[in-house]
Amino acid sequence: AGGGYLIPNQELRMAAVTPTFTYQFLENQYAHPYLSAGVRVGFLETHSTRSPQTFTQNRVIYPAPGFDRTDSTVIVRPVVAAGFKSYFTERTFLRTEAAAMFAANGSPHVALRAGFGFDF
Repeated sequence: AGGGYLIPNQELRMAAVTPTFTYQFLENQYAHPYLSAGVRVGFLETHSTRSPQTFTQNRVIYPAPGFDRTDSTVIVRPVVAAGFKSYFTERTFLRTEAAAMFAANGSPHVALRAGFGFDF
């Protein structure tokens, strides 16, 4: 008696964009609190391949054809965020943010971010 496993090779590629609308409070203050809301749009491409194979189970030989398939999926999820834009000088700032992206079942994925920047 023999056995075998048919395992395809898969390559996954994902790109995402997150357009949001942001409202900033307290103009001309040291720290500008803000709220953002939008959507995260993910583009997932899965490329699956498998060479033709045969496997044996209970002394019976089974042929398994090969394949080469590409599937694409677009995933759209809501996003909310809140944070502060804190200025060091008139043009340089630190931006801190807590963001929540929600799965299809409603469970959140939380991200904490910080970044430096400057105003033109």
